[in-house]
Amino acid sequence: PRWRHDHHCTNNQIGPVRGGRSRAAADRLYCYRDLVDEHIDKAERAYAAGETATEFVQWFGEKYDLIPASSLRTF
Repeated sequence: PRWRHDHHCTNNQIGPVRGGRSRAAADRLYCYRDLVDEHIDKAERAYAAGETATEFVQWFGEKYDLIPASSLRTF
């Protein structure tokens, strides 16, 4: 998966789903800014169920064994 990017954001709300806040959560947690765009159906269902971007991205990352951004080494 494409999970390595050089962006650093801190927002945590998913809505609007395609907005910067959901991308920021994915980027902050997994350096995978495109996660929400590439899995928009799952993200929209999570938002409709009342989940925040952080909750959705954490669930997705754990389910699919993504490498957390905190584990990536930056130079």
